[in-house]
Amino acid sequence: AIAVPFSVYLSLTHSTLAFRFFLLTLAAAWFLTTAVAFAAVRNRNIQIHREWMVRSYAITSTFVTTRVLTAIPAIGAGGEAVSVPAQWSFLVLMMVVVELGLAWRRLFANRQARVGAAQLTADIG
Repeated sequence: AIAVPFSVYLSLTHSTLAFRFFLLTLAAAWFLTTAVAFAAVRNRNIQIHREWMVRSYAITSTFVTTRVLTAIPAIGAGGEAVSVPAQWSFLVLMMVVVELGLAWRRLFANRQARVGAAQLTADIG
């Protein structure tokens, strides 16, 4: 949360409007995810805190990684018309991967329970 004001400053002083909007959106998402994680830990809800810190870390990683993304010649040479959509795409991809990672156990918990119950029934019978 301490770095958010610096990211807002960076977003307001960057050269193009589209990139400013992207950076400002990242700064807001970074602040929101960190604030929710902080509220969860203050209420001693450690599991929720961990999940929101993973989201916050993903936003932080996106903030850093998109700088590297623009250094790729195929993306950087295309200018704003290529780099900004590439950065938004990376953000969406990062959030989808994080949400899949957080939900992975819950997605397959029923299947694992059924396999375990079937195994127990077979062992008894």
